Amino acid sequence: MAPSVLIIVGARLNSSRLPGKHLLDLAGESLIARLKPRLETAWPEARLLLATTSDDYNAPLVSEAGRAGYYVCAYDGDVNDLVGRVDAAVKQHNPDVVCYICGDCPLIEPTTLHNMIAAVADGGDKDVAKLDLDAVGGETIHEGFAVYSRQFWDAIVEASIEPFEREHVGVVYGRLGKVGPRAVASVPDDPFFSTLKHRISVDTPADYAFMKRVYDDWYQSHSHDEIVDLKWVMDQLHADPALRAINAHVYQKDMRESSKHVCMLVDCREGVGLGHLSRCRTAGEILRDRMAAKVSFLIIGQHTGVVDLQFFDSIWQDDWSEVQVCEKLASLKPDLVFADFSSEPDGLEGVLAECRDMNVKVLGFDRMVEVDGFDGYYVPSFYVPDRWLERRNGNLVYGWDCYLLPNIRRRTNDDGAVQKIVVLTGSTDVSGAGDWLPGVLDANVPKGVEIEWVQGPRAAAPKLDALEHKGRWSVLNAPDNLSSRLHQYDGAVTLFGMSFFECVAAGLPTVVFDPIHALQKEAWQTFAASGLALAVDGEDELPEAVARLATGWKPSVDTSSFVGGERGAQLVEFVRKQLAA
Repeated sequence: MAPSVLIIVGARLNSSRLPGKHLLDLAGESLIARLKPRLETAWPEARLLLATTSDDYNAPLVSEAGRAGYYVCAYDGDVNDLVGRVDAAVKQHNPDVVCYICGDCPLIEPTTLHNMIAAVADGGDKDVAKLDLDAVGGETIHEGFAVYSRQFWDAIVEASIEPFEREHVGVVYGRLGKVGPRAVASVPDDPFFSTLKHRISVDTPADYAFMKRVYDDWYQSHSHDEIVDLKWVMDQLHADPALRAINAHVYQKDMRESSKHVCMLVDCREGVGLGHLSRCRTAGEILRDRMAAKVSFLIIGQHTGVVDLQFFDSIWQDDWSEVQVCEKLASLKPDLVFADFSSEPDGLEGVLAECRDMNVKVLGFDRMVEVDGFDGYYVPSFYVPDRWLERRNGNLVYGWDCYLLPNIRRRTNDDGAVQKIVVLTGSTDVSGAGDWLPGVLDANVPKGVEIEWVQGPRAAAPKLDALEHKGRWSVLNAPDNLSSRLHQYDGAVTLFGMSFFECVAAGLPTVVFDPIHALQKEAWQTFAASGLALAVDGEDELPEAVARLATGWKPSVDTSSFVGGERGAQLVEFVRKQLAA
């Protein structure tokens, strides 16, 4: 009789960086459903089982796995005891060969997995299968599976005693060496799979974006019943740097490394605008992807769907209350809090004291540099007055490489022709530019150039009715994907703020003005001298600046590198240092 094989997929919806990831859509099917035909192809005679936990949070996964055709084992023991969960399924089905699969890897290669199962199932004293990578440089794109004999699996379970050992399948063998096999089956593999190393598991939204792109592209030219070919994926990765870049930056934490919980305490009250929330979201993405942090949001203000927080846990509180903020932070139990407010709210001192009592680090963003009591200050700006540098005694980070910008596609058309200009006045148009700026632009931008006004979600519509060339104008009302659209324009006119830096990052020649004096005089002079943009001191200078922009003006510096280095590197270094202090 042929040896029996049990393929066990380990999965829970409780991921700290991407909750619910196994239910995310990949070309019309859930991630967990997409994994099943790959495993069936690898070993058709195997029993396929999903091992999860019996808590209510994972009930949707139990339902979806059953719909997809898995046997399901919902473990009612310790939710962190992965070894116990898998072993419960092993004891229930009593296989000769145990194959463990990580449930977040929908590109497992069937032929490779088949060869590994066969090497152990063929009998003899082979207790575990390993790919022979010595001849191909020691690396492979494969991840997410392990194959053991039943005898060796039982030895692994017995040796797994400490919590760390129970949380990771096989760590007592592969990493700690507490138990050893009678013999190892060395399995040769196609050397092509070692020509490139890239993440093919889904741990973060960036990983999901990569996997969604792969699946969407594959099924544009293949039938629904064809599984995605890993060799085809590698061909795409070799040929397309942009595809590799989607999740190449994601940090893979060590098995012993626990995720730190960072809470963003953000001002989003009426009149403040959405800039604080937007940059905190970007900071959250960076910390989640680059240091494996769990990031949550405590937002002060009326709920808005304009800023996408889909993959973050978020709590909205209509107005500031010291007591309520302290209560919510106590329930969230973060390791670190980032506070981003336009000005110091009443009772902030009490919140800082409560965080100290909980042994929670509190860092201040931007204007919080003026408030005492924070453990450190991060200012996403090129300029900080000398008095603050002296007062914060080195516990402050700022500079051109500290800006917190989303991933932005760069404009590639640089032939000098200006066909369309975008106008950005912020989420609230706090300066009232919609009343007067359209007239200035219409009179000074050549007739053949289109102008698109981006109306913020809390801003009034611009006054266009009386314009001489009204037909070339359009209004884009509160787009949720603005940063991904900027590369389509040939120039920009914007207030100084986050939108300006997004324009520069996108490679747009830009006219920028500061009617509300967000920057002090010395800072504005430093900025104007940088050559990044046509910086306008007053409304009387706008006509000439706009005319220059519309006729092909270019910045005098290379804007592709103005933020410098790896995206978010300064922020990650700053947070790691604070957590370690």
